[in-house]
Amino acid sequence: MMKKWWLSRYRASRRFDLAAINRARWRLSRIDPLSLISVVFLVSVLMGLATVLAVVFVWVIAQITGSLTALSALFTELFGVGAAALDVTALLSLPRVIGIAVVFAIFQIVVVTVLSGAVAVIYNGIAKLVGGVEVTLLEESA
Repeated sequence: MMKKWWLSRYRASRRFDLAAINRARWRLSRIDPLSLISVVFLVSVLMGLATVLAVVFVWVIAQITGSLTALSALFTELFGVGAAALDVTALLSLPRVIGIAVVFAIFQIVVVTVLSGAVAVIYNGIAKLVGGVEVTLLEESA
C-alpha cells in the first residue's frame, strides 16, 4: 500500500492545531428565574436612575438655552393671551418633570423585571422541548 505523503503531513498539522485549541461545549438548558429577576431588577434600577438623570440634564440644558421660554412665547402667540394661554415654563417646572421621570422609571423597573421572569419561564419550557442553546467555547493554548 502506497503511503500518501500529503495526507500524513495534513494529519500532523491537524493534530497540532487540535492540540493547541481546547474546546468546551456547554448547553444552556435552564435559567433560574429568581436569579435572572434579581439581576434584571438591579440593571433596571440603574437604567431608571440614568433616565431620571438624563431628563434632568435635558431640562437644565433647555432652561439654559431659553428653549422653554421660547416655547412658552410660541404658545402664547399661537393661542392668544387669554385664560386659555399655556405657560410652558410653569407646566414644565423642574419638580414636575422629575416627578414624571420618576414615575416613568418606576413603571419601567416593574415592567422589565416582570417580563424578565416571564422570559425565563418561557425559555425553560422551550429548552425542555429542544434541549437548550449549545455554546462552544474555544481557548487557544500558548
